[in-house]
Amino acid sequence: MAISSIILSALSNKPVRVSVPQSVRDFVFIDDVVRAYERAITSSIPPGKIINIGSGQQHSIKQVIDVIISRSKSSSKIAWGSVAQQERYIEPERWKADIQKAQKLLGWQPTVSFEKAIQKTISWFRDHQSLYA
Repeated sequence: MAISSIILSALSNKPVRVSVPQSVRDFVFIDDVVRAYERAITSSIPPGKIINIGSGQQHSIKQVIDVIISRSKSSSKIAWGSVAQQERYIEPERWKADIQKAQKLLGWQPTVSFEKAIQKTISWFRDHQSLYA
């Protein structure tokens, strides 16, 4: 949800409203997720096995915004603190998927780089911006 909101703001040159720059997440591109599902449904892995799917890399919200602003050539300003930071106990400050099981059991790993995923997502939103008006 954060990436789509940031991209839509950037494409409209509106302020990017976010909480804090240091929150870190593991972002994975949807094409990689679909490939993981395809591998999972055709594998002989026993039902109920938990396998993490992610990029295995961390990116801060600040890094995400910087890449989006740069790649979209936006003049948006960043409004840090304009969105309340989530204080839920289940919301850790850092997330990073351990994708070792996916690599071992599915022979899967992400193939779309963070930067390429951001560029593809920006292009999609640019082409479909009317859906969000």
